[in-house]
Amino acid sequence: MKTKGFTLVELLVVIAVILVLAGLLVPAVNGAIKKAEMAKAKAAITTLYNAIKQYESTYGKLPIASGVSANALTDAQYQWLIQLLQGDSSISDYTTYNPKNIRFLEVQGNSPGVYQDPWDQRLQVAFDHDYNGQIDGSSSGASIPGLGSTIYYSVVIWSIGPDGDSASGNDKKNADNVYSFNTTWDKANNRVTITK
Repeated sequence: MKTKGFTLVELLVVIAVILVLAGLLVPAVNGAIKKAEMAKAKAAITTLYNAIKQYESTYGKLPIASGVSANALTDAQYQWLIQLLQGDSSISDYTTYNPKNIRFLEVQGNSPGVYQDPWDQRLQVAFDHDYNGQIDGSSSGASIPGLGSTIYYSVVIWSIGPDGDSASGNDKKNADNVYSFNTTWDKANNRVTITK
C-alpha cells in the first residue's frame, strides 16, 4: 500500500502558519526581555540608592566629593562615588569621607569604580548638594532628563535606558529612562510624570 505524502501546497500552508506564529511570538519575547532588563536597571538603581542612603545615615551627610557644586555628577565624580561606596581606600580623601572604612556597595563582577545598568552604561546621579530639599537643575544646568529642572528629592538616580540616549526637557528619547522613583510616560504631553 502506497502512503500519500504532503503536497507542495500543504507544505506551503504549514510553513505560512509557522511564520505567522513566529511573527506573533517574537514581539512578545522581545517585550518580555525589555521588561526584564528594565527591572534589572531598577534593581541596580535601588541598590545604589540604598548604599547612598546608608552612607548618609552613617555619616549624616551625602557622599559628595569636595568641589562638587553641580547637582549631576560627571563621569569622574561618579567613579569616585562608586569607589567610595565600594570601600576602595585608594581614592583621594578616602579616610576623610569613609573614616569607618565601611563597604556600602557590594557588587559582584564589577571592578572598582564601575557600576552599570544592564546596557553597560553608568548610572546618572544627582544630589541635593546644598541641602535645600530639592535638586535644582535650572541653577546648575543639570536638569534631570524628562523631569524638568526642579525635583524635590535629596538623591535622584536614573538610567538613560536601552536606547542609550536622553534629552533635556520633554523629549520621547526619555520615554525609556528608568528612575529611582516610580514614573510613567505621558504620551499626550510627551513627558515623564512622577507617580506615587
